[in-house]
Amino acid sequence: MRGRAWFSIALLLLAAAAVVGAMALPAALSVSASGASTLVLQEGLGGYVGTTDVYIDYRYPDDNGEQGPWLPPEWPRPDQLLVSADAWRSALIRFELAGHVPQGAAIQSATLELYTDQRDNSLTARMGVYRVLRPWVEREATWNRAAVGQPWGSPGCNDPTTDRDPVAVDSAQVGALNEWYRFNVTSLVQGWANEPASNYGLLVRGEYEGHPAMYRFVSSEAGRSLLRPILRVEYQAGPTITPTPTATATRIPTEIAKYLYMPLIFR
Repeated sequence: MRGRAWFSIALLLLAAAAVVGAMALPAALSVSASGASTLVLQEGLGGYVGTTDVYIDYRYPDDNGEQGPWLPPEWPRPDQLLVSADAWRSALIRFELAGHVPQGAAIQSATLELYTDQRDNSLTARMGVYRVLRPWVEREATWNRAAVGQPWGSPGCNDPTTDRDPVAVDSAQVGALNEWYRFNVTSLVQGWANEPASNYGLLVRGEYEGHPAMYRFVSSEAGRSLLRPILRVEYQAGPTITPTPTATATRIPTEIAKYLYMPLIFR
């Protein structure tokens, strides 16, 4: 009888563990012993669906990058974000933070990570990341406009007072294929955490250094989901802020709980 009782208890404990597992944090979020949270936002990871991105092209000023300006036939769309050293092609990208980063959280670090897999020559290109100052629509944005009926202040999202910040928050020298490139965007994410309505995303733009080069970054719609753009955020929530849960807690059934919390007597 005692062996049978232990076997029954083991089954109940396994069932309880499975139920408690439903309350675990999503794969994209981890919490350290100090209480700091590290969040990885990547389209499709942990159910995240908050990325919008598109490239805009000087040579095709009224074409949306999602819809198909000219590209080499081996570069399928809409898998790419094209950025050229001469700033003739730039990329817009935005991550939704609401419901993922608590409003008012202290941002300890934030990094934009982009993966490059194609280029038109072997020259390097310096690329800067700028804060965008106005809304844009992924499937409507072109070189000439942010959305239908809403032209940029200067084509290419280039007005430094109405379209984007005049100075890049960070830049990187891009020169290799099949590599991740990282940009420090901590100050921008802190601003968005403080004022969520100000989050209009980022512009990735070439900083011309005298030679042409174009690189393709994998977009949020690419079939290769592990290579999609990443926003990695480490933050400390304030004492009164409760993050929006992404997993629903489930009560342990009474039939299990009574065995977990009531004393057991064996004869």
